Amino acid sequence: ERRLRAVPWSMLVFDEAHRLKNPESRTRVVVDGLRYEHVALLTGTPVQNCASELYSLLHLLDPRKFHDAEAFELRFGSMAAQDGEASDELQKMLAPYMLRRLKRDVLKDEIPEKKETVLPVELSAKQKQLYRALLSQNASALAKAQQQGEGGGGGGGGAPVATSLSNVFVKLRQLCNHPNILEKSDPPMPKLSDAYAVRTTLQRLVGCSGKLQLLSKLLPKLRQEGRKVLIFSQMKRMLDIIEDYCALSFLPY
Repeated sequence: ERRLRAVPWSMLVFDEAHRLKNPESRTRVVVDGLRYEHVALLTGTPVQNCASELYSLLHLLDPRKFHDAEAFELRFGSMAAQDGEASDELQKMLAPYMLRRLKRDVLKDEIPEKKETVLPVELSAKQKQLYRALLSQNASALAKAQQQGEGGGGGGGGAPVATSLSNVFVKLRQLCNHPNILEKSDPPMPKLSDAYAVRTTLQRLVGCSGKLQLLSKLLPKLRQEGRKVLIFSQMKRMLDIIEDYCALSFLPY
C-alpha cells in the first residue's frame, strides 16, 4: 500500500470498479490515498442499487463537480421509474463520463435476435392432488386473509396469518416445480448400471412433474439437433432434480 502511494500515477484503470462504491471499504480508502492525474472505471454494473453508490463512483471520477452527496441524493435518491424528467437529467449528467459497450455493438450480426416462447405447463395428477390438499389444509388461513382484506384488516392476528400464507405460497410454488421439493431430502439414486432401477426411477421422477415431463420431451430432441441448453431456476432443489434427470437419462451436463 505504501509503495502504491509513493508513485505519482499518470493513469489509473480499475476493473470491477463497482467494488469501489463503498467509500468506507478498505479498497476505496487505499484508492483515495493515491496520487493520480486520470482515472478510468471498468464495470458491468455502473448504475448501482441506490443513488449514493452511483454518486460515490462519480465523486471518484470528478470530485470537483460531484462534491455534494446530500444534494445528489435529494435529487435522484427517490427517483421513480416513471420520473422521466429526472431520468433524462441523470442520463445527460452521466453522458460525459460513461462509455457504454452494448452487445449489439460488439457482436453485431454474430448473434440472432432473441426469441421468447412461453409454454404453459399443466400440473401432473400428483401435483394437482397435493395442490388441493395444501389449499384444504390452509383453508381457514386463506378465508381469514380474505375477510381481513374485505374488512380492512380490523382486529389483531394479521401478522401470523400473513406469515402462514407466505409459507403456503412458497410451498405451492415449490409444488408447481416438483413434488420432491416439498420433501426434506431427495430419494436415493439407483446405480446407473442397474437398467431396471434407472428406468423405473426416471419414470417416477418425470411422471409426477408437469415441467419435467415437458423438459424430458425437449432435451433429447435438442440433443439430437446438436444444441446446447442453459437452464435457469429460482430453486436450487429443482436444479438438483434436473441433475438427477440428466444422470438417469445419460445426458451430458
